[in-house]
Amino acid sequence: MAQTPLPTGTVTFLFTDIEGSTRAWERDAAAMRTSLLHHDAILRRSVEVLGGRVFKTVGDAFCAVFSSAPAALGAAIAAQGELRTAFPEEAGPGRVRMAIHSGQADLRDDDYFGRTVNRVARLLAIGHGRQVLLSGSTRELVYDALPAGATLRDLGKHRLKDLERPEHVFQLQHPDLPGSFPPLRSLDARPNNLPIRLTSFIGRRSEITRVEALLATHRLVTLTGAAGSGKTRLALQVGAESLEDFVDGVWFVDLSSSADPALVPRTAALALGVREIPGREIEEVLADHLIEKKLLVILDNCEHLIEASAEWVESTLQGTLGVNVLATSREALGCAGEVVWAVPSLAVPAESDLAGSERLEIERYESMELFRERARLVEPGFEVTADDARAVARICRRLDGIPLAIELAAARVRVLAPEQIAARLDDRFRLLAGGRRALARHQTLQAAIDWSHDLLEERERILLRRASVFSGGWSLEAAESVCADAAGSARSEVGLDPEEILNLLSRLVEKSLVNADRTRREGVRYRMLESTRQYALDRLLEAGESETIRGRHAAWCLEIVERVRKERARGDPPDFGLIDLEYDNMRAALDWSLATPGEARIGYRIAAGLTSHWRRSSLLREGIDWLERALAAIADRDDSEKGLGLAGLSSLWYFRGDLKKAREASDRALASLDDTTDDASRLNVIASACRLDLQSADETERNRGFRLTEQGIALARKLGNRQAEAALSVNLGETLRERGDLAGARQRYEDALSLVQGESVLAMVFNLGQVAVELGDAGRAEEWYRKSHEISRTGDRNIEAYEILGMGQVAAVRSQHVRAVRLLGAAAAAFDKSGERLNTVDQGVLDRTVSACRKALGDEAYDDAWNAGRALEQERALDEAFSAWA
Repeated sequence: MAQTPLPTGTVTFLFTDIEGSTRAWERDAAAMRTSLLHHDAILRRSVEVLGGRVFKTVGDAFCAVFSSAPAALGAAIAAQGELRTAFPEEAGPGRVRMAIHSGQADLRDDDYFGRTVNRVARLLAIGHGRQVLLSGSTRELVYDALPAGATLRDLGKHRLKDLERPEHVFQLQHPDLPGSFPPLRSLDARPNNLPIRLTSFIGRRSEITRVEALLATHRLVTLTGAAGSGKTRLALQVGAESLEDFVDGVWFVDLSSSADPALVPRTAALALGVREIPGREIEEVLADHLIEKKLLVILDNCEHLIEASAEWVESTLQGTLGVNVLATSREALGCAGEVVWAVPSLAVPAESDLAGSERLEIERYESMELFRERARLVEPGFEVTADDARAVARICRRLDGIPLAIELAAARVRVLAPEQIAARLDDRFRLLAGGRRALARHQTLQAAIDWSHDLLEERERILLRRASVFSGGWSLEAAESVCADAAGSARSEVGLDPEEILNLLSRLVEKSLVNADRTRREGVRYRMLESTRQYALDRLLEAGESETIRGRHAAWCLEIVERVRKERARGDPPDFGLIDLEYDNMRAALDWSLATPGEARIGYRIAAGLTSHWRRSSLLREGIDWLERALAAIADRDDSEKGLGLAGLSSLWYFRGDLKKAREASDRALASLDDTTDDASRLNVIASACRLDLQSADETERNRGFRLTEQGIALARKLGNRQAEAALSVNLGETLRERGDLAGARQRYEDALSLVQGESVLAMVFNLGQVAVELGDAGRAEEWYRKSHEISRTGDRNIEAYEILGMGQVAAVRSQHVRAVRLLGAAAAAFDKSGERLNTVDQGVLDRTVSACRKALGDEAYDDAWNAGRALEQERALDEAFSAWA
């Protein structure tokens, strides 16, 4: 049969290999050798009969190409059918997995290159023997031409190991193929929080192999190198490709936004999903979480927190057996047993390659391939012509193969030809190096950023340096507020008007100095690479604008906090999500203002306004630390200013379970009240104090609590603060319920419910459910808890824990004791993770419920149900709570 020419344009690839072939060779090499001849013949025949071409084989792996996607699918079906007949056993050459993907590919010397080839190889890697996987693009091409008996099963979107966009994967269903397989081996197969990358990962195959080998024999590997050398991208890629080696997953801990050494373990805990537990430090909770785990932690950007990072890593490795750490830093951590591996530059052409007459092949040099791929992001039709190849090679050599520098240069192809870019780089380097052409890598990167900075217009430079005060990203509105000059304000010689920020920001994105990321919340959010941000911060300091812009940034953060506080006070749904989104900025503003003479008051006001955020985010200990630091920073001020912060501190100690410290802070807050205290601050202090008094065992303190509550309700009504009035009514209801006055408690809860809306009603709804439980009205209690479930649905783990608890108590009232104990156990586990503590009234109801269930079931059955409940994932427990129970 005449050989079909290799197709060009949009093509379809069929890649195959044998699952477990290494084991088969070791078991019986002679039999495997004979079987492979038959295997190869079947695959070649199936491909060529339908007009395809096998263009490459690597061991037992086949790479075939078709001009028609239905033909590729037909070849896969035919081959799998013959292979199943020839090799019916479940091991050996019959266990062939296949992947089919369609798209554009570059053809050169009878071989294909490019993203399409990379993607089909990644798709093949997540499959299983006898399984045929199709990409979303191929599915569209074959859907209307499926052969008889064939269907496609939607396996959903999966992240592939190159960390680009997820792929929509489909499985071929056919009578000649098995119907079910284990889960795909994608990034989603193991627990992880690896970020989705928006650009492809180029090259680095030998580096990945080397780092994987080091991790196999050493528990701490640190990747070092200059800023922009690709440490983070390499670490993420190694993590993605190592997922199968770590049963408890791979976890990315980004320290770039953390300024306080004390935040290292907290940042790690947050990334691993570990929450505070009352009475215990987060370091202890995290250590307990890790003690029996087999996982990899990628600790990124350690250089500015080197001692704290080293201390946490050493403590973690000494306290565990199965935890490995892959760190990135500009310098070694200095820990015992650490292996330091310097990340090399990307491969660049030799000087002799530039002097030759033959055409330079882009694929031979990772640096040139990176330049081409990043240039295509700003100029989709960009191609490296024969004339351009040497200019691109010179650029990559001048930039020493450093990825960030190459990406910055590639972004200029929209306005400059490669030859022009190369010439400008040469001139700029010669100027910076004083005539020397060879520069150290950090000087090269500095020069590249200097060069990009110098090409900016003056207004672009101003915006770049001012935007560097943002930590964790920013929105357009934030840039307009912080970076623009208000009328009459102090300006630099060239000022920025709010209406020009969008245009300037767009130009900075185009020049790859700012990244634009889409979010579900705001549409587009902006950020800088950390190297660029540090460079811009230096320029801000040089311009003499640092204090002014940081002051604006802190004021903007305070405005957000105050806005959310006022929403809550009005009884409107508070926009807590905005604070979640900007929390890195809040931390930066707190850190600057509390350390800067004359600015402590704004930091104190931010901290005082974040109390609700710290509670709902289970950051109780961090909130206490910030509030104590803020109160210390304003120690010389009049005590009347400190009431709000002390009330917040009392609240956090209360929910952390330390009533003694909560009382101390509350008493100080009450003592701070005087005639100069504004009504809003007075209300906050009273609300915090009366909650403690009403739950006190001391009758005098309880009576004071009633008086304070009545004062607070009157004050809330005067201010129109429905949220506070409702909360105070709930406090009274709790006290009445504890005293056995269930009718009075119910009335107080209903009064509170009439005052607020949205998620703010959840506490009242739960409490009404508790009253119904105590009255033995399971039906009414379930109605209230289901109402809570319908309102919340926001992923708030604390609210979910209360809902599980409530439905467990409903089950107990109905004498469904096993179900009740399972749900109560699940709720207890959820509260342990969040750090939340039940108040004395709800704890009393729970204790009585637990006692009744243990008596009904007996100790052994009770313990079995409790432990089974504690082992449930929270989502599963929530489903069980609101599902029918047989």
